Amino acid sequence: MDRAAGDERPKSRAPANIRDVARLAGVSPATVSRVIRVSDYPVKTETRQRVLDAAAQLHFYPNDLARGLFGERTNTIGVLVPDASNPYYPEILRGVERVAFEHRIAVIFCNVDHQADRQRYYLDVLMQRRVDGLIGVGGDYDYRSSQEALERMSMRLVLIGRHDELDYPTVETPDAEGGERATRHLIDLGHRDIAFVTGSETSLASQDRLTGYRRALEAAGLPVRPELIVKGDYQESSGYARTRELLDIPRPPSAIVAANDRMALGVMAAAWDLGAEVPGALSVVGFDNIASSKYVRPSLTTVESPGHHAGEKAMELMLGLIDGVDVPRRTVMPCELIVRGSTGPRR
Repeated sequence: MDRAAGDERPKSRAPANIRDVARLAGVSPATVSRVIRVSDYPVKTETRQRVLDAAAQLHFYPNDLARGLFGERTNTIGVLVPDASNPYYPEILRGVERVAFEHRIAVIFCNVDHQADRQRYYLDVLMQRRVDGLIGVGGDYDYRSSQEALERMSMRLVLIGRHDELDYPTVETPDAEGGERATRHLIDLGHRDIAFVTGSETSLASQDRLTGYRRALEAAGLPVRPELIVKGDYQESSGYARTRELLDIPRPPSAIVAANDRMALGVMAAAWDLGAEVPGALSVVGFDNIASSKYVRPSLTTVESPGHHAGEKAMELMLGLIDGVDVPRRTVMPCELIVRGSTGPRR
């Protein structure tokens, strides 16, 4: 594979060293060492930035031996989340932080905002800061593009969400089972025309929840109507827009499963604006059990994903990795259907 223009790494696959960074930044190896060691020796701001930029370009990070020379553990970890505006993710962060604080480990939080370039940037920054480990939240992104750098750094990584192609510890929720439970609940209430609003296209959780929806319909001998499966993006606005479309088709659904609670709230808002009573004319189920789902009226029936407990478990696994203990490759947390006021018998 051709090297990208401007990449001045040696042609061999040997990791870059301090001299490589110094050459690219136009400074002495001693200056690179001072920047990396975060020493008290004065280094001009622009010079320091040139060194950091060169180190990032060359994917240079201190290896385990260098880390020992620089003080071993930093007692910090990084956490990357897809969307800080989603109330589900702060619950995960609270779980991570609670366990981390007990062990006096600081947490550096990074909002990826569903953008691959932001993820790559934050991964580089966190490894440059020599964090003791990384926790990646959500199944939206492919960490394979950064795997070489992670392995070169011997970086510890724990993932919350399904990542079948990677050999790192994961904390997962049985999303297909949750989708099946949500749909079966509606079928048991007599609903036969049940729609599904998906999450983002890259979300494995959304794909699994859709799989469970299909499975429940097939088990009940009900057809899977393609026009009742519509694309959302995990935002309230997409739940609102898709519901207005669904309720305008010749044979509209009497129930809707949304791949998360935020879209489900949008579904309920659209139903209200169209004069479709919930749950009289339309039953609604969401996922995640965010705090507001309990306090809307009617309160939202939802499949609870254990965000707080998943965060705690991920941090516990990270502590095991830091201590050199073998940890399980896959940990599955339970999900639970919480029946509230937004679902009822088909009219």
